[in-house]
Amino acid sequence: MKDKIYKSTNNIIRIASIIEDGKLAGPQRRLIMTSLALKGRADIILFIPEENSKEFQTLCDKSNIPYIVVNLTRLTKELSVAVRYFFFFLFEVVKLYIHFKKRKYDIVYIGGGAWQIKGLIAAKLAGIKILWEMNDAYSPHFVKYLFLMLNRFSDGFVFASKKSQEYYTPLISVKKPKFVISSYVDINEFDMNKYYPNDEELIKSWTGKTVIGSVANVSPIKGFELLISAAADINKNLENCIFIVVGSVFNSQKKYYKKLLKFSAKYGVDNIQFVGGRDDIRALLKRFDIYVCTSYSESSSLSLREAVSMGKPVVSTDVGDVSLCVDNGKNGYIVDAGDYLGLSNKLKILIENLYRSKKFGEASREIALKELSVSTYIEDNMLAFETVLYGDR
Repeated sequence: MKDKIYKSTNNIIRIASIIEDGKLAGPQRRLIMTSLALKGRADIILFIPEENSKEFQTLCDKSNIPYIVVNLTRLTKELSVAVRYFFFFLFEVVKLYIHFKKRKYDIVYIGGGAWQIKGLIAAKLAGIKILWEMNDAYSPHFVKYLFLMLNRFSDGFVFASKKSQEYYTPLISVKKPKFVISSYVDINEFDMNKYYPNDEELIKSWTGKTVIGSVANVSPIKGFELLISAAADINKNLENCIFIVVGSVFNSQKKYYKKLLKFSAKYGVDNIQFVGGRDDIRALLKRFDIYVCTSYSESSSLSLREAVSMGKPVVSTDVGDVSLCVDNGKNGYIVDAGDYLGLSNKLKILIENLYRSKKFGEASREIALKELSVSTYIEDNMLAFETVLYGDR
């Protein structure tokens, strides 16, 4: 089914694209990128939660993406938020149902993963076709149980990587269309040769430093203790290195963040900076000398792809579909998840060998130009939408 490309139809498909977490991260940015890529082929309106979504809304405004802000409580371990989630669950589902019926969408696209069920239920009640995206390769038991019980309501599934497909497919009890659609990168917007006028003072403070950077919101799954451990090892032999984490620290992760700070102090790592989140990471990404991904689990890292497009050498743990844009030994290195010494050793190779680092960066840009095409992403998405809407014609 995947190799079949549908011709565009006369009627524009109307899509409600919904996510229940407003925090700007990979899934939210992926929805924006899909909206941009499919302009002229599909009419997409994003449904964005009001809470924690300021950066998300700002990026939508900058990208001229239409959206509706709705009251949606996310599923979380935070007690007060969790109580609100269950208390307002039915009310929020009904509100979405009214939105969907009033605007007469063709498809409701559920982004954000297996726990995103309010849009699913509302769309099913409204009699609208559903396409559900899985963008991770791990879920808590409770979320897996929810998905096991409710996946039959979806009319199709999108997986952000083959790892996601392998993880969730055994849980799907009905025969429905399935698509693996990896993220693309706008190679013109993420170009090392362009100037990005942001964070000048911060970047100036790194003058003379080798900058090893990562882009991800602070969360245990991102494995930043591995970065700290690798930094401690690197600091024994090398000077003038600085380690940067670009990502927000939300209330649910403050305890973990404090743990990271204590861990850094314990091992004397005073050259790591958590600089907070950005709705535009390009200036900081351009300044990075090496991009590092320390995740324990990942599906399809958009930030890593953007680093590759920006011509950065990469050292990453072996998670998700990282091997699609990191050719081990050509534009970067891949190490086992959790292996901080392997991470450290590969970083040292690039820090100490500027020529190799430069060549790896050039290879990264070449890979982005060849492999991260927006045209393929457009056709894959349109195939998924039209298959769910019209069947396998």
